Amino acid sequence: FSATDAWFAPGAADIWTMFHSYAFDFSVWELWGALLHGGTLVVVPRSVTRSPAALADLLVSERVTVLSATPSLFAAAMDELLDRAEELSLRLVVFGGEALSPRTLRRWFERCGDQSPRLVNMYGITETTVHVTYRPLRCADAEQDRSPIGVPIPDLALYLLDGALSPVAPGVAGELFVGGAGVARGYLNRPELTAERFIQNPFGPGRLYRSGDRARWSRDQGFSFEGRIDDQVKVRGFRIELGEIRAALIDHEVVADAVVLAHQGPQGDTRLAAYVVLKSSGRESASLRGELRAALQERLPEYMIPSSFTVLDELPLTANGKLDRKALPAPVPDRTSEDAAVAPRTATEAALVGIWRELLGAETIGIHDDFFELGGHSLLALSVLAEVERVLGVEVPLKRLFESGTVTVAGLAAKIEVPPKREAGGKTGVSLERSDSSPILFFVHADEPTMVTLRHFVSRLGPDVRLEGLVPERAGGPFDRSESVEGMARPMLDTIRRMQPRGPYYIAGFSLGGLLAYEIAGRLRAAGEPVAWLGVLDAATPAVDTRWLRSHYSLRQWVPRQWQRGPRGELAKIGEVARRKLTSQMVRLHLRQPDRAWPAYRVKGSLNLPRFDHLSAVKLGARYACVGHDAPMDLFATEPRIALASSDSLGWEEVHRGVLRVHRVAVDHSAVVTGAHVARIAQLNALYARAAEIVSTDVKEARRVWETN
Repeated sequence: FSATDAWFAPGAADIWTMFHSYAFDFSVWELWGALLHGGTLVVVPRSVTRSPAALADLLVSERVTVLSATPSLFAAAMDELLDRAEELSLRLVVFGGEALSPRTLRRWFERCGDQSPRLVNMYGITETTVHVTYRPLRCADAEQDRSPIGVPIPDLALYLLDGALSPVAPGVAGELFVGGAGVARGYLNRPELTAERFIQNPFGPGRLYRSGDRARWSRDQGFSFEGRIDDQVKVRGFRIELGEIRAALIDHEVVADAVVLAHQGPQGDTRLAAYVVLKSSGRESASLRGELRAALQERLPEYMIPSSFTVLDELPLTANGKLDRKALPAPVPDRTSEDAAVAPRTATEAALVGIWRELLGAETIGIHDDFFELGGHSLLALSVLAEVERVLGVEVPLKRLFESGTVTVAGLAAKIEVPPKREAGGKTGVSLERSDSSPILFFVHADEPTMVTLRHFVSRLGPDVRLEGLVPERAGGPFDRSESVEGMARPMLDTIRRMQPRGPYYIAGFSLGGLLAYEIAGRLRAAGEPVAWLGVLDAATPAVDTRWLRSHYSLRQWVPRQWQRGPRGELAKIGEVARRKLTSQMVRLHLRQPDRAWPAYRVKGSLNLPRFDHLSAVKLGARYACVGHDAPMDLFATEPRIALASSDSLGWEEVHRGVLRVHRVAVDHSAVVTGAHVARIAQLNALYARAAEIVSTDVKEARRVWETN
């Protein structure tokens, strides 16, 4: 209290609430904050802690000036407090006990501002005597996703360290360690745990407490809380932060509060469940869940979209005002259609419903329900195809699954019962059927499994555009030195010319597919054909990839990295190799014994899905002898890729000879084909389709069109 006196200036005129149990460390602040300074302490009855209206009554009648609350409790009571804001005597609200999402305070700041009362976020740990940091909250904080915790109180010191107990750089996440006067002696009668969590300070005298929390530090923001280290979950191989999904949900105009949890699906895979509290009641419906799902798809990659959305009147809280995760209902896969589930009409539909029910863990499945809106994802889609082959004896190519943009039992049954006509020629991945006169957007991917992302484009291109997905004709696996971008582009160009003999052409490509698309467009221009639009999604020029390979894999860079890792890092790397080999052996065993139940997540059946090797793909791109051309080009570059390339244009401004427009996208590489930019790409394609009539082989004329549109 002496260390924080200048910040809070507690005095005899203050009236404090003792809201929390004296078994909860937050009560130390509440109890002694009042009694040590001659103030008044109001012990809040348990019944009042469960009623927002009763709490508002107590704060008004007792003229409370200092309220200590968990963020969950304050969010639950906010409506009542705002209704009586003019009657409140609060000068200070102190948050603690759990992570704060500043976006939940937006309505409060809009009504009450940030000065009266002052809202303060105080990160704290029981083992370091309650409070650790101090951060006054401002209106602008409600527009950010991170949880600011500010600066350490004066008698404590904070360290952000990596796994080797070395300090991390500013802006880099690390584990938070606390030293100073507040660090406890240890755990009673638990010497092993004490030795694990309380360590000698490697930077000076005394000890540090290992918090298990992740945080970042920046010069302008101070410390920000990033969640528990064990709060990170892996979904389909991607490590994600649940708090990032929660922040995106809270940012939606109808959501007051939210929580996202990871749980195990029926196939042993990790799935995400979202629970939301609405700002106003009456919106709980299938269409609302679809709206929330669509909003997240505009901001997050597919693997971060929850499988289920459950609407609650309020989030359940423990006796101490923290979120009670155990009291949340079990997640149920969503049906976004408000119509009753339509029962299967044929034996094929009945078999497919059974397959979906087993893979998705949903009891009620209608033949018109969308697979992805029920919580399905790309890996499960592959499992569906494998099960169809096993149960029905029919092989459905991946390309046929996404022809209509949505995947339903009825649609898949129709494809099974009416096989497609075989056409000679190149290998296409996805075909959205339209009239023969519709313009075609040819979209290039480097491998077939990633073609599932094209379903995001299908619904946005509109009825007047055909979408044709292209993948290289190759066996799969890592690329070798005998392969080249030029060689892989040749048969795809032949396919395009068979499907559309004359221009104007519309071509796009993602990642390595972007280089293939660039090569195809260049060959068309060299042949005198007009290319109306070229879209390159997060693909860098060969020169940029070459610089990255040299810097990242040179001995000068590699040796210090391994030295910094130390023996522990090398052992971890060896362990990762061993884990991969064990996983490979488990898969082989499963394919030999398909009826045996294995504990890990598995794709049923024996799909031929070679692993895409990113490093060999980068090396292949670096060998590409890229020749610039003048096709009008839009580049969609992700911020992480720009940072690696040290170039906003990923090097294309030095190569391309036509109009180049760069769109900076604030997502990671894999999300560039799933979010809001998908709609932007579709809009650009439509814009250029309207201008195609006046685009000719005259380069100057074509350039003028793109600059004026």
